Amino acid sequence: MLKGLTPLAFKFVVGLVLALLFVGILTVQSCNSAKTAKTEARLSENQSEAALASGADAVETLGDQSGREDQTDALTRSNSDAIRKAPGAGDAVNPDLDALARERLCRYTVYLKHPDCVFDATAD
Repeated sequence: MLKGLTPLAFKFVVGLVLALLFVGILTVQSCNSAKTAKTEARLSENQSEAALASGADAVETLGDQSGREDQTDALTRSNSDAIRKAPGAGDAVNPDLDALARERLCRYTVYLKHPDCVFDATAD
C-alpha cells in the first residue's frame, strides 16, 4: 500500500502519523496534569479543613478547661462559705486535731509546696 506512494506523499503520511502521535502524547500529558492539579487542589482543601478542625478543637478544649476552672472556683467558694457558716465554726479546735488535719492535707499534690507544709508529707 505504501509502495505506490511518491516520496513526497510518503513523507506526508509519516509526518501526519508523527503529528497525530505527538498530539496524542500531549493530550495524555494534559489529562495527567489536570488530574494532578485536581488531586493537589483536593489535598490542599483537605489540609485546610483539617487545620480549621484542629483550631476548633483547640478552642473547644480551652473553653472546656476554662469551664472546669470556673466550676472549681465556684466549688471552693461554696465550700469555704459552708465551713465558715457551720455551727461551731468559730470555736477553738483541738491542737492535735488541727495538726493532724493539716498534715493530711499536705499529702495532696496541690499542697506539697504550701508554706504550711514544711515537714515530710510523704511519711506515715
